[in-house]
Amino acid sequence: MDRVEEVVDWAIARDLYAVLNVHHDSWEWADITQSGADLAMIEEKFSAIWAQIGDRFKCKSSKLILEPINEFPGDTQEHGDELNRLQDMFLDEVNKAGGYNPQRVVSLSGLGQDSIKTSQFFKRGTTYPDQPWALQFHYYSPYDFIFGAWGKTLWGSDDDKAAVEADFANLRSNFTDIPIFIGEWEANLNVEIAAHWKYFDFLIRTANANDFSTILWDNGAHFNRPTGKWVDPSEPERSEERRVGK
Repeated sequence: MDRVEEVVDWAIARDLYAVLNVHHDSWEWADITQSGADLAMIEEKFSAIWAQIGDRFKCKSSKLILEPINEFPGDTQEHGDELNRLQDMFLDEVNKAGGYNPQRVVSLSGLGQDSIKTSQFFKRGTTYPDQPWALQFHYYSPYDFIFGAWGKTLWGSDDDKAAVEADFANLRSNFTDIPIFIGEWEANLNVEIAAHWKYFDFLIRTANANDFSTILWDNGAHFNRPTGKWVDPSEPERSEERRVGK
């Protein structure tokens, strides 16, 4: 917790927004899709974690956004209902912690933070209706291109573009008046470089058209942290141009 707070404070001191979540616990103790999953244990542990996080960070800047859990697994209405219930528990704990939390923007999401599953199964509960919130999803589609799998390195056909437009329009049409952001997306540099640029450019333009904010996921593929240099120097320039609509 000390280390997490240190990094959050670094971000806020530099006037950046920070999103703080319980990350891949969903792959371990919080996977409700496993046979015999102990829902009572999961709910109790989840609430206890957020009681502690909510208290520790309750007086932080409004630039800190709290997010219940990353990419919660599931495929059914039952799974979606459980995630919705957990997110109500999250809201309850962070609000009970007090401080700035009742006014803090929180990030809620659907199963897997997938745009289609979010449209199908996400429902904002009635807990703390005045809590400001945004909806988050992740976008790694088409998967075989994004991760350079099975030899697919090209992107940019009319059908490719139509698929992105349809996914984004579907989500926006289901949540017309809710702030939405893409919390993770990328096209790594294992693909053909012109296709990478096309995807980068088109995704940002389409996100802008749907009033989505975007956060590039980078575990070292885009920015070389030891050297402080971009792997593709044109990437930040292109991102800024598309963000402001040039």
